[in-house]
Amino acid sequence: MTQLKADTTAEAWFSIGEAAERTGVNPVTLRAWQRRFGIVIPKRTAKGHRLYSQAHIDQIVEILEWLDKGVAISKVKPLLKGSLSAPKETSTNSDCLRGDHQLSFWQQNIEFLNQCCANLDASGLHSKLSELTAIYPFNVLKSCLFLPWLADFEKNSTATLGVAAVQTWLARELADAFSARRLALLEGNNPALLLVSFGDVDEWQPILLSAELSANNVKHQQFTINNIAQLKELIGRVNCNGVLLVLPPLFTQDDVHEFQVLRQALQDKAQAVELHLWDIDAQSSNRSLGLANTNNESRSNNISLAGTRSKSKVTTKRDKNDS
Repeated sequence: MTQLKADTTAEAWFSIGEAAERTGVNPVTLRAWQRRFGIVIPKRTAKGHRLYSQAHIDQIVEILEWLDKGVAISKVKPLLKGSLSAPKETSTNSDCLRGDHQLSFWQQNIEFLNQCCANLDASGLHSKLSELTAIYPFNVLKSCLFLPWLADFEKNSTATLGVAAVQTWLARELADAFSARRLALLEGNNPALLLVSFGDVDEWQPILLSAELSANNVKHQQFTINNIAQLKELIGRVNCNGVLLVLPPLFTQDDVHEFQVLRQALQDKAQAVELHLWDIDAQSSNRSLGLANTNNESRSNNISLAGTRSKSKVTTKRDKNDS
């Protein structure tokens, strides 16, 4: 791999951590792309640290664009700009981007996961999730895998144990699969975001939202409440600077009123605690409470929760020694 002498160029170079911060693709995934697929090949310092130029950053962005179109990461390399094997036609009608081909890739993974659930095969489930999370950013997995899989899980389940029992089992296994990153982010004394499920919410919502927050390095704790009074007590006991409330299908007028009173009381404090709502479509609920409607990405990155995004990167020994 090309060695880079620090004094030979004025071009800006970024560590793997900085490249991850700029693109949203974590260092583990960047290493996997390089090692397994031969894409985004960085330069190295004399000590072996990876360095990325703006051209590398642009290439990562281009890869994300292909992934957003449903292209499997193993099929991306020949599509990249400057590739000798890049097709002349890159429209969605080309052979490389045929919808049925891409659907087959993700559908195969969904069918595999469904089979793991039917067999209560936790080992196979975690192995597949580990494989996919190592090479795909979470937002790609959410749109291409998790949302279509879980939305139709009850309909497609072939488990003989009973769908409800298998759903409970799967919810626990998914929470376990995503827990390591969340727990690592809880280190330190800085305040955390509270991810609070209110009443009878869809069981997949808080699990996926927690995973997305963790993928964006947002320190958070998870709770479940049945009324707004419990939320007030929770905020008083836990060191937090923000609340993300996952709504049930029915959010009553009484709930709205109590929420407004609590929000005003928290804003009047010396250290304000911001409250935000989330559900499948929280736009009307946010509007009724005078809140701006924001998407998950903006909440993860910039929802006025100062200090919620972890400033100290959670690293392994390898992270520190091999950027």
